[in-house]
Amino acid sequence: MDRSATCLEQESTPSYSVYHKQSQTPVAICMFIDGLDEIDGQYDSVIRTIKRSSGPDKCEICLSSRPLPVFEEAFNASLGLGLHDLTYHSIRAYANVQLFDLIQERVLHDKQNEHRAKDILDKIVERANEVFL
Repeated sequence: MDRSATCLEQESTPSYSVYHKQSQTPVAICMFIDGLDEIDGQYDSVIRTIKRSSGPDKCEICLSSRPLPVFEEAFNASLGLGLHDLTYHSIRAYANVQLFDLIQERVLHDKQNEHRAKDILDKIVERANEVFL
């Protein structure tokens, strides 16, 4: 299968068949597409296909991607929801409970150096980059 074409462009895929029959049948379709940033550099083709396939009379599409400028420009980033806005405080709270004492005892070897431990904890949370596993 040609990886440069999306599932909506390839006539042999179930997605293509269902989507293109939708224009002949009055039905509402909503697609959830995750991981746009994981596509191997074929962003322009994907963006064109999604824009051509979506709209009030066609299909509603909910997209998920890391915040790449190409997608932010193409799909109006102001309408998006940043995962980091939702997970930052949870990651911070978890890291504080699980790591703060460990950082003081084993990394700094000093239970009294609370300010330095908080700085290290802040760096860990920042470098988590929205990922909370």
